[in-house]
Amino acid sequence: SGQVLTSGGTGVAPTFQTAAAGGISDVDGWYLDTQVTPSATTTTTLTSWSQLSGFPRLGSSMTESSGIFTFPSTGIWEVSLSALMYFSSNEDNAEFHLGHSLNSGSSYSDTIWGGVGMYRVSGIGITRNNLTAVVDVTDVTQSRIRIQAWFSGTSDTQIKAGGTTTQIHFKRLGDT
Repeated sequence: SGQVLTSGGTGVAPTFQTAAAGGISDVDGWYLDTQVTPSATTTTTLTSWSQLSGFPRLGSSMTESSGIFTFPSTGIWEVSLSALMYFSSNEDNAEFHLGHSLNSGSSYSDTIWGGVGMYRVSGIGITRNNLTAVVDVTDVTQSRIRIQAWFSGTSDTQIKAGGTTTQIHFKRLGDT
């Protein structure tokens, strides 16, 4: 009923108080639904996403169009990417960039980026890149998120698609 039991300390009876407002109000999850094989040394925007089936959503959902995500409400948001990659060359490097736009997508700045060096001795190499950023969304009409990937070396690297391979999660942590 919106109350919590609070201790008054040693020898004092506990009392009920109104619970603090705020907290996590929105959670949403998406997966990359089309495998991507980017060209070497070319930046590629990951453009084909679908909402995760069975994901425990809370509150309002993000919207997505051609790889550009928009927020349902203002606030402090945590954005987490987990990307699974396969490669068959002996060495390769990969970077993922989480870009945030404050002007409806006219320009993006990297909120966070992460790279991984990939090395294999034989067979297929598999690696995962995880990024988490916190963004302050002050205007839902202007704020956008996009994910880009860059690879060096040969173009035999694949960003795997499907429900459990490459995902992005959004969580509203509180008010701005």
